[in-house]
Amino acid sequence: MSKTLLELAYDKKKDWINIVKSFGCNPSSAEDIVQEMFIQLHHEIDEILNDMYWYDRKVFELCASGKSVASLSRETNISYYSLYNTYTNAKKHIKEKL
Repeated sequence: MSKTLLELAYDKKKDWINIVKSFGCNPSSAEDIVQEMFIQLHHEIDEILNDMYWYDRKVFELCASGKSVASLSRETNISYYSLYNTYTNAKKHIKEKL
């Protein structure tokens, strides 16, 4: 199953904490700062998704949650290439906005 954007960022939590500590913060403050970063990131991703056209958002959410483009195409009778392009463009849009 594919990981969400937040899960991918969370995998690097220790690295983020070490970066914050390198600026002179104590470990407790570093953890608080990183936690605030995750909360802010979560809100920004939600805002970006909410601003997207419903079809693009739904295709992105389905594919990002682990459903393959091929299986989604078979289940919906929507062209594979249409779904692939929608998913790719949605990812690109989110990366540009972040």
